[in-house]
Formats: sequence, structure tokens, C-alpha cells
Amino acid sequence: MNKPLTAVDIDNKKIIYDGCMITKTGKVIDLFNPDPALILIEDIAHGLANTCRWNGHTQQFWSVSQHSCMGYDMLTGISKMQFLLHDAEEAYWGDIIKPIKNIIEQKCPEIKTAMDNFSCIIFKKFGIPFPDILIKDLDFELLRVTIMFSGLPQWQKNNS
Repeated sequence: MNKPLTAVDIDNKKIIYDGCMITKTGKVIDLFNPDPALILIEDIAHGLANTCRWNGHTQQFWSVSQHSCMGYDMLTGISKMQFLLHDAEEAYWGDIIKPIKNIIEQKCPEIKTAMDNFSCIIFKKFGIPFPDILIKDLDFELLRVTIMFSGLPQWQKNNS
């Protein structure tokens, strides 16, 4: 078995291998075939804390981790941890806005599948059941509420 790569192992002719990324702790993560041993909670926490929701189009910085902590505070039991990690793959893939995710799912389903698989690997690694409909419903409700109170313009049909 090969030892996991770190940032110092990369050939100087490429910044990073195709399909991979380097985490804050220096781990090289293959986004299409992630090694669970290289997925660290500190990399997830760092990535989500530094990833702004809605591609940064907010009146003030609103991180994915702030969103996750808000949902965590509203739940009980295992649902707390499910919500806390429901967007954990975004620490590696980024917070791709829903309209783009929908296009990716239609035109490049293998990428959406890889993102979903990454999420499953994270939940399995930390021994947390994959989120159910309760988490998805709360995620959508928090989206609605945070848009209402964030100062972001409300979308309206035929908005010009």
C-alpha cells in the first residue's frame, strides 16, 4: 500500500494533481476517490468556516459552518451531528449554488455522484447515520429564513 500523499510530495511542474486538492493540514485529497483516513475534522471545520454561503453574495460574511451550527442548535440527539455535517463535503468541493448543482446533476451526473459519495464517506468515517428528510427540510427552512433576514434581495418571478 502506498503512503498517502501530502503537499510536499507533489511534483513542482503541477500545483496539484488533477481531481485533487490540498487541505489546510497539507493532505492531498482525491475528490473522486477519497481516502477516509485523510479526512480530518479540523480540515472540515476550517474549510466550512472559510466558505461563504451563496458564493459570497451576502451583505456580510455568512459561512457554511455558521449555517450548520444554527441547525445544530435547533435539533436534539443524533440529528444535531447529522445537521452539523450535512454540508461537510463542501469543505472539499466548495459550496456550489443549487442552480449550478442542478445543471451538474443533469449534464455531469458523475460529478454529483462523486460529491454524494464523498458525503457518505464522511458520515461513515465519523459513525453518523446519513441525514434523513428532517435534515433536508430544516436545511431548506434555514435557507428561507436566512435569506429573509440577511438583507439579500428576495427573488420574484419576472424580476427585472
